[in-house]
Amino acid sequence: KGRFIDSNNNGTPDEMEPRMGKEIATTQINKVISAESDLVEKGLINVFFDINSATPNQGSSNNLYIILHYMQNNPTAKVKLFGFADKRGDEAQNLDLSKQRAQKVYDFLIANAIAPQRISIEDIGADTKFMDNSEASLTLARRVSVTIEK
Repeated sequence: KGRFIDSNNNGTPDEMEPRMGKEIATTQINKVISAESDLVEKGLINVFFDINSATPNQGSSNNLYIILHYMQNNPTAKVKLFGFADKRGDEAQNLDLSKQRAQKVYDFLIANAIAPQRISIEDIGADTKFMDNSEASLTLARRVSVTIEK
């Protein structure tokens, strides 16, 4: 009464341990890592910013960590960070803001032990790919895009 069985001596009762075996859990983790790597390698991971801000918005924190994990899991990989702004504001201001945004992602990676020689930056300025001035287009334009350098 009041006792439990802990056959592997890890401090967790056997009935409380996950139902999945360790092998299945490892397989699931590897699938997630593979999917994240695939997204980075295809250039589909972006870090987004609010208007006139060089700080990534809250919705981009997962993307920052996906980039970080990719760099940690691929120690020879090199990335290029492309900073963008929306087309509001003058050209010089947008160029400076896009540089600050790319620098902020760069600083995050460096602060998390990624070697500086593995990261390059290009400030683009205003992203003119979006033809309309809808809020959705302007929001998508304020970003840092990541590509793998070959």
